[in-house]
Amino acid sequence: MAARPRKQGRKDWPQRLRAVRRGKLTHYYWEDPRSGKRESLKCPGDLKTARKRAVRLNDLLAEQATANIELPNQVSVTVAEHCNRYTDVLLPRRTLAPSSADNFGRITKRLTKAFGDLPIEEITTKDLAGILDEYVDAGKLRMAQVFRSTCIDIFREAVQDGERDDNPALNLRPIKGIKTTRERLTIEQFDAILEHTVQPWSRNAMLLALITGQRMSDLATLKFRDAHNGFLWVVQGKTGMKVRLPLALTVAGYRLEDVIAGCRDRVLSPYLLHHVRHQARAKPGDRLYEKSLSRAFRESRKRAGIEGNKPPSFHEIRSLSARLHTAAGHNAQAILGHKTSRMADMYQDVRGAEWITVTAS
Repeated sequence: MAARPRKQGRKDWPQRLRAVRRGKLTHYYWEDPRSGKRESLKCPGDLKTARKRAVRLNDLLAEQATANIELPNQVSVTVAEHCNRYTDVLLPRRTLAPSSADNFGRITKRLTKAFGDLPIEEITTKDLAGILDEYVDAGKLRMAQVFRSTCIDIFREAVQDGERDDNPALNLRPIKGIKTTRERLTIEQFDAILEHTVQPWSRNAMLLALITGQRMSDLATLKFRDAHNGFLWVVQGKTGMKVRLPLALTVAGYRLEDVIAGCRDRVLSPYLLHHVRHQARAKPGDRLYEKSLSRAFRESRKRAGIEGNKPPSFHEIRSLSARLHTAAGHNAQAILGHKTSRMADMYQDVRGAEWITVTAS
């Protein structure tokens, strides 16, 4: 009896590779011809890895035709394989800010460089602590904190996929003593930087940040159509919070509706912040990205003569906005889209940048 022809979509699959759909994920198995049993390839939703492991097992079967294949040992997932799956399959399912995505990428590359060919089930807390101590000894406490939290997430996924029984990163020593040293931005500094801003779009970005209190990544995606029915409608990319700001919102003498109107120019674009001329691969009307906004702010700050060991960045406008709105009697927590008052209070901490006025009465 002739074998049943393969489905069109599986003609390039290795022999003995099987798939079963469960919920939203496809689980892959290798069928042992000697016993007829199917063994999990431990890579749900990752066909590329499943193919590689099936080919490896087929090769082992051919070489060791008379030996028993200890499948769990033969298909032990390496650190490199799990990190690839983590970045290619798992992270895209989340909504991440660009900076967070970059941090995840740096950590997976560091783990792959250190332990890439080792089975992930063999990685110990001591192994991870070695890298953590490198960051601490170099004075990179913030990066050490990111490494620890990211490793906890990476190995949590390994436990969930059945690649490990425990999470070694949970036992890493928490990083303490981190103190933010970047200086806060004052309204006087803001005005000075604004005065030395050359690009109109950079000026618009600064004013939008001051009035709306939104993150740079959210400002860069705002469109003219987001301003309607008397409000500017913002869906924050980092948290998913939905903030509705009245167009009449005014702070430090700037009105939101007027700033949005000032974003319109001779270039037709759906974005409030957009290129006005060809630059590299960008065309007039294309959206501006965070790096461009940050670089323009930094150049304007230097022209204004505002320097120091940790001079304020564009992101500090968000803190300044919170403080100005609070002083004006507005709900800064609601404007910035913070879920807790603790986070709102952190943004309103002046870090010694402003004088505290004491009244006589």
